[in-house]
Formats: sequence, structure tokens, C-alpha cells
Amino acid sequence: MFSSSRSVAPLEEGYYWVVFDYAGDLVHAETRLTDTLEIGAGVVPTALTIGVDKPLVEVGDTVKVFGTLTRLDTNTGFSGTVSIFAKEPGGEDFDSFLGDAVSGSNGYYTLSFVPDLIGTWEVLAVFETIEMATVTSAPMTIVARE
Repeated sequence: MFSSSRSVAPLEEGYYWVVFDYAGDLVHAETRLTDTLEIGAGVVPTALTIGVDKPLVEVGDTVKVFGTLTRLDTNTGFSGTVSIFAKEPGGEDFDSFLGDAVSGSNGYYTLSFVPDLIGTWEVLAVFETIEMATVTSAPMTIVARE
């Protein structure tokens, strides 16, 4: 019996075809077997939510950021690394990396941070899928006062 294996990872979303071609051997010289398998590689539809436990805090208070990571095709949570970013008061971009939170098998994640400036903060969550697609939550606002 002849056996062979090979692994290939698709680089982008789409359909791929694998062709199996057996030209025979010394015993089966007149045998030729060919088969084609179509494989669809696509992005798993994913939802990412975000929330904060205290939208109004004093500077130096701890804010808990939380949310869920959910597969929309099965409507179930799943484990993954969610990156949390903040736009500081007066900032223009979400360029302050607060940290990574790992969701449990139920999809729930949490991360705490301490606002150190007075003003309006915004936080958002980002998840990069295995297929290298990026899912971003809507931003949440936190107001830090003296």
C-alpha cells in the first residue's frame, strides 16, 4: 500500500482544489486513478463585543474592560486573544496598547486598566482571526475626573 501526505495552508480566502493522481505501479501498471477534492477556505464570521464596568471614574480608579468573542456561524463563544487599545484624552488614534486578554472557552474576556489622565478615554477591542482577518469592536467611552 502506498501512502503519502502533505500539508498546505491557504494564504487567502477562496476555493482550492486538490488533485490526487495515481499512475499505477509495477503491479498495477494499467491502473490510473484521479480524483479532485474542492476545499473552501474562508473567514469564520466573528463578533466581538466590549463593555466597561464604570463609565465615570476618578483618575487612578481601576476600570474593568470586558466582552465576548463569538462565532456567528454557530453562535458560540470561543477562546482567543483579544487586544485592548485606548484613545487617551485629546488623542486622535487608538495608539495606547492596554494589553491582551485571553477569552475562555465561553468567549468571555476581561482586562483592567487605570486611567491616569483627566478627560474622555475611549477603549476598543481587536481580534485577529486565524485567517488573518481583523475584527474590531465599537469603542466604549470612559470619563476620568479628578
